[in-house]
Amino acid sequence: MKTVTKFAVVASIFALGFCALPARAAEGTAVPTSSSTDYKIGVVDIDEILKQYGKLNTQVEALGAEKDKMQKEIDAKGEALKKEQDALASVPEAEREARLDEIKRKGRDFTADFQRMQGELEDKRIKLLARTRQDVINTIQQIGSDEKFHLILQGDPNGRSAVIYFATPINITSRVIEKLNGSAPAAAAPAAAAPAAANKRER
Repeated sequence: MKTVTKFAVVASIFALGFCALPARAAEGTAVPTSSSTDYKIGVVDIDEILKQYGKLNTQVEALGAEKDKMQKEIDAKGEALKKEQDALASVPEAEREARLDEIKRKGRDFTADFQRMQGELEDKRIKLLARTRQDVINTIQQIGSDEKFHLILQGDPNGRSAVIYFATPINITSRVIEKLNGSAPAAAAPAAAAPAAANKRER
């Protein structure tokens, strides 16, 4: 399979599921504290990773071959069913109703087989997607940790970026929480209940 065609198959398989990867923080990794001038930031091109990932391409080719085989089987069954329907007009009237019932049964079986095969193929696509996502995440996580990156971003053709790895020291979540809670106005004390006598008007 040519590279362009292969990548087109990969893209079609992942079109609905391989969006921005979730950000992962380094756990238990000693990353030196850095000034704002020497942060180490990396960028990854997910499209290029998918195109060049040999293991994925091998699995995609196998899945594509299975899809082609399934399609041929479905086409053959559909053609056979169509021929039976076309031949129904020449069946003696006494046998026609029974033959029609048989064709309807085969039609239901055909639909069930088609849906089953589609479901099996989709299940394999989803599992392949999940394995590939995990492979990519784990590899980025390992590179980020081993090579002491502070941030790794997923590049976007439209110029947007998504964080997919960050070193623990750069996580300022706790500082934001402290700042929010520290700057929140104190809850107003409930007003003291006025004495009942004060609420009575002199008549």
